[in-house]
Amino acid sequence: MKFKFALKTKGATQNCGFIQVTTEAAAVSATNINFAGFPFSPSEPATYGSGLTCPCVPGANLVEGLCKCSLGSTLDGGVCKCTAGSTMVGNSCVCTVGATMDSNGICICTEGATLSNGLCVCTQGATLTGGVCVCTTNALLTGGVCVCQPANSALSGNSCVCTPLHSTMSGNQCICTPAYSSMVNGVCKCTPADSIMNNGVCTCPTNSQISSTACTCQPQYSSMVSGQCVCTPQYSLMNGSTCKCTPSYTTMQSGVCTCPAGATLINGACECTATASTMSGGVCVCPAGASLQGSACVCTVPGSELKSKQCICTHDYKAGGCWNGGNYWCPDIQVCCSTNDWGPSYTVVGPRNAFLNQEEE
Repeated sequence: MKFKFALKTKGATQNCGFIQVTTEAAAVSATNINFAGFPFSPSEPATYGSGLTCPCVPGANLVEGLCKCSLGSTLDGGVCKCTAGSTMVGNSCVCTVGATMDSNGICICTEGATLSNGLCVCTQGATLTGGVCVCTTNALLTGGVCVCQPANSALSGNSCVCTPLHSTMSGNQCICTPAYSSMVNGVCKCTPADSIMNNGVCTCPTNSQISSTACTCQPQYSSMVSGQCVCTPQYSLMNGSTCKCTPSYTTMQSGVCTCPAGATLINGACECTATASTMSGGVCVCPAGASLQGSACVCTVPGSELKSKQCICTHDYKAGGCWNGGNYWCPDIQVCCSTNDWGPSYTVVGPRNAFLNQEEE
């Protein structure tokens, strides 16, 4: 449909048509003017020629004889409509908050924002403030996106969070939360030597205690070896939380596994070192008739001496009893009788207060 308005001036009729305007006045030469399909509205007149008015639709302006939509709008159904992101204010298209119109009439959102449903929406982690995108705490707008500044952090939702396990944001840096830990190449690690992270807690091996620098073994006479507390004395092992000597009859003395008196630890066992002595119930004992004196067994019966790990009477004595009224009498203590009393030497044997029932052969 074409709309025409007949306007008269100086006796000439100007037909403002849907397609063209024809002027017949002598003062205005005949001209065909393309109105690009605009209808005309008396409420929005635009001056054309000398005293003639051909009104354009809202949002359009008469430019060099043509009704043209204002920057940022296009003809749609005979009406000038603003493009996305702008609205008609007066006779011009105005961009939404956070956008400006370029020379082509397109609304361009501020850095970090994109046009969505006619609105400038900021990138993740930023909000539109005063027409610009402002990033969340600890982040800066870089290349149109919010970049978290603290090392080892990243955006999660609209906030900067620390990415290493067991870490948290403190001020403008990521710190490890477990005691005795620090950030090493983006990982929270326990700093004391021989400690490990266990469910967010720096933990030392069994029988050791953590400090700022190392795990220290608590049992006496132990030390840390390859990440575990080991007893240092030879022939000792950890028994619960105590270092104990493993060879029989040994005790720990000043960090050394020690055998009973008269014995020495040889190849993991206590061996009696005194001549003729043997181990009995954890004690080095001498043969009958002898006692341990220093590092040797010494026969204590007068007239006896140590031979083949036994105390025997010398050649001038006989052991076990003396002649007394025709009987071989054994005194309350072992003695060696003289040759005159009994004859050649015999081994000191037999119980006290007993009679010998055989004669010398």
